[in-house]
Amino acid sequence: MFVEITLVSKEDKNKNFQDNFACEKIGKKIVVPLADDFWKCAKGLMFAEPKEISGILLDFRRIGKHELWTLFMKRNIDIYYLNENFEVVEKYESYPPISINPRTWQVLSPRKSARYVLELWAGTFELSIGEKVKISYLTQKTTQEKRLNQKSK
Repeated sequence: MFVEITLVSKEDKNKNFQDNFACEKIGKKIVVPLADDFWKCAKGLMFAEPKEISGILLDFRRIGKHELWTLFMKRNIDIYYLNENFEVVEKYESYPPISINPRTWQVLSPRKSARYVLELWAGTFELSIGEKVKISYLTQKTTQEKRLNQKSK
């Protein structure tokens, strides 16, 4: 399953998401796969190619301080922790991949609790603390159309 993520400005974050104009006027959208089980969340962007997907939305299905690591990542990533209302509560930009040398291994331990983590290749989509994103679940057909539109831009 894929999700479409739309940035909502701080001024619009309390508006009803049925008002698509408030979401559309920002003009930033991205389509990413949804990881909604343990193994998909554990894998995240490991082994993924930047040219294949822009990122991934991890749904841990519970609020907590979800730790991450970047082993087997192809390049730096931006990590956004989102609360249950899809508001950015913590972020790490251009977080580097770790090498295969175990002495360099480090786990990213967030300070704040969140339900979701948005992993993106560094510089793909910039978010600030307090900003809110709109999540739209897409059908397979819609996903293919959106991907074609993104590639043509």
